[in-house]
Amino acid sequence: MYLLWLLGTQKAFDKRSIAYKRREQARILYRNCVATLASHHTSTMMSILIGEKMKSMNTENKNNTQQEKLSEKISQLRSYLKLSQAKFAAPLGLSPTQIARYEKGIFVPSSEIIKKISEEFGVDERLFLDSGITVEEAVTKHDIISEVAMRLKTAREDKGWSQTELAKRIGVPQSTVTRIEAGQRFPTKQTATNIASALDVGIDWLM
Repeated sequence: MYLLWLLGTQKAFDKRSIAYKRREQARILYRNCVATLASHHTSTMMSILIGEKMKSMNTENKNNTQQEKLSEKISQLRSYLKLSQAKFAAPLGLSPTQIARYEKGIFVPSSEIIKKISEEFGVDERLFLDSGITVEEAVTKHDIISEVAMRLKTAREDKGWSQTELAKRIGVPQSTVTRIEAGQRFPTKQTATNIASALDVGIDWLM
């Protein structure tokens, strides 16, 4: 009886020992799996973070390059027109300091400022869009501003109108007419149409 009891006890012990070993093996396997997953997760997260950082750096470099080109274009345009920063800034309603900051790349002009520069100086807006167009090509309209100014003044004087009278008839400030006749700005399409209609001249002749 004692021997049977002893054998039963040994079997129970062996079963508990086997169960314990299996639990230990399972725990070790679990810890290894967790460590592997954590390592993989960390590696994946690092790859994602590095990728995002590279994208950010590429975007930043691209923006810096575009800003440098825009600054250079503004400086080239002003030099081509042979205008000081003060004379370039005045018709835009800006200060010479703002123009200097644009040219140095300290500030970036808004799309509204770029549009105003194009309209005031008769410049093709593509000059500022990195389209490959040169300053000389963009300023082709500037070369005919003096022609438009002369024709406008001649037609206005033929009517016997002052600049103030013409401005009232076409619905613009008198300073607009003054600048166009002085060759300081190019009339917009709508303004040119209104001028031609008021002065009884053809739009093709005026422009």
